[in-house]
Amino acid sequence: MKLTQSQVRMLQSVRSQGQQAVFAWHEGRTTCRGRTLYSLHKRGMVSDDGLCLTDAGEQALNDNRKEPKPRKALPKAGKKVRAWDEIRTKELKPAFKRAGVVECELRWPGCMKDNYLGFAHSKRRRDITTPEQMREVLICCQNCHDALDLRPHAETEAIVQTIIAARRVPVVLPVLPTK
Repeated sequence: MKLTQSQVRMLQSVRSQGQQAVFAWHEGRTTCRGRTLYSLHKRGMVSDDGLCLTDAGEQALNDNRKEPKPRKALPKAGKKVRAWDEIRTKELKPAFKRAGVVECELRWPGCMKDNYLGFAHSKRRRDITTPEQMREVLICCQNCHDALDLRPHAETEAIVQTIIAARRVPVVLPVLPTK
């Protein structure tokens, strides 16, 4: 038997919280919930007191259960993502750890200091074309990173380069092989 969405929701609420569903039953069938519960009772899906489901109600609820959609596979990472993962894990993380840079370098209002840290590039990812530009980063919390991303491109680049130049302990990255 095909049920409407409101009937399915009502059967689920009767199953999980019978006493609260009875409130609609005692309102004199004037509300939408009361009418839905009354119609289910007339079909024999809810007990006389409205507190529990009958076998027919359980069966109708099971028959109207939707099958979950299969999840789509995520697309494979592209060249830029694979290159960034390689640089981030093998070069940047160890270099920043060696230099002792383990807190947000921006420290703007709302900063989370050493929580939710990530690398902020001097340029937008779509504008990065060389490995050197990929390595021009500072470490900052998510709040500061979001605030930095809201600024114009030129201002973002200037801020990142200024902070990199002002570091007390420079972050020494491995020398890139020349081609």
